[in-house]
Amino acid sequence: METQSGAYPTTMQGAESVRDFADQVRRQLNDGMEQMSETLAEYARKQPTTALLVAAGIGFIIGAVLGMGRR
Repeated sequence: METQSGAYPTTMQGAESVRDFADQVRRQLNDGMEQMSETLAEYARKQPTTALLVAAGIGFIIGAVLGMGRR
C-alpha cells in the first residue's frame, strides 16, 4: 500500500530511523568537539609555551608533508 508521496510505509519508517540516528550522531559529535575544544583551551592557558611549541611542530610537519607533493 503506497502513501500519497508514492513511498511505502516501511520505506518512510526506515528513512525516519536513519534521520533520527544521524541527528543523534551529529549531537554526540558536536558535544565531543565542544568538550575537546574546552580541554585544549584550558591546557593552552595552563601551559602556553608547550601548546605553542606543539602547534608549531604540527604546522611544520603538515607543511613538510604538503611540500613533498610539490617536488
